[in-house]
Amino acid sequence: MPSHGHGRPCVITRRATFSASHLYWLPELSDDDNRARFGPCSIAPGHGHNYELIVLVLGSTEFSY
Repeated sequence: MPSHGHGRPCVITRRATFSASHLYWLPELSDDDNRARFGPCSIAPGHGHNYELIVLVLGSTEFSY
C-alpha cells in the first residue's frame, strides 16, 4: 500500500509584503531644475510603494526509500 500522499502533487505557497521608497534627484541640477524635471517625486524624503510577492513551489511526492 502506498504511503500517505505518495504520487500526489505538492504545492507550497508563501506570501510576503514589503514597502520600498525612492527619491528622484540629480545632484548636478538645482532644486528648481529637479522639481521641474521630476515633479513631486523630487520632494524629500521621497515616496513609497507597497508590494506583494507570492511564491509557489510545485513538485511531486514521488521518491524512493
